[in-house]
Amino acid sequence: MTAYVPSCTSPTECDRQLLEHLESLRADLSAGFSYETNEDGEYRDQDGNPTSPWEYVIDALDIEVTRSLNGDYRGARLLLSFGGPNVWLDTAERELQGAWGGKRVNMHVPYGECEEIDEAIEEYAGCM
Repeated sequence: MTAYVPSCTSPTECDRQLLEHLESLRADLSAGFSYETNEDGEYRDQDGNPTSPWEYVIDALDIEVTRSLNGDYRGARLLLSFGGPNVWLDTAERELQGAWGGKRVNMHVPYGECEEIDEAIEEYAGCM
């Protein structure tokens, strides 16, 4: 597990839960997108996890898009959950960012999966 935990000197149970939650999300993203569908035709596996970048975009509670002054797309920050723990996927930084109980954790996410999510967001933003 690749994690940067600047505020964890002696981890509590909440810290361990945050790390486990982020590691689970990171593992799902690192496995890549299979684009398999369930019986309802949704891009989800048997556990309900997204199997396409579009599902991450659809499921995001909020999306912040970063562009340069001339309008070039730079990346996005997707809010995946909040209220315990708060979790963001930052495609520009290629990391999952988690916060819970005053602690913060950052975990690396592979480039390819971030690129696929960026492409979905760019296409979606282009439709607006």
